[in-house]
Amino acid sequence: MAALLARGAANQARGDLAAALADDTQAIDRDKKNAAAYVARASVLRAEGEGEKSLADLDAAASLDRKSATPVAARGNYFHAKGDHERAIVEYSEALKREPRHVAR
Repeated sequence: MAALLARGAANQARGDLAAALADDTQAIDRDKKNAAAYVARASVLRAEGEGEKSLADLDAAASLDRKSATPVAARGNYFHAKGDHERAIVEYSEALKREPRHVAR
């Protein structure tokens, strides 16, 4: 699983979004409860301009791992980029409640 996500990240970094999406989707298919895989795929989907699909994956990740700030902070980034600053603040505040020492600016 970790190797698939690592390869997906490498593919995304080199600009091969199709390969990154395939890796991350395969990781989800292998373990539908792996929140990190949903976060990884959300990043690729957002890069592809699929904001609503990205948000759905972040919602899934936040539900699967109720302690991690990562998917919630990523939702904040999504809303911030869309100009919905009020919603972004709500998401960032929730992220801080989840892991106050691990949320970076």
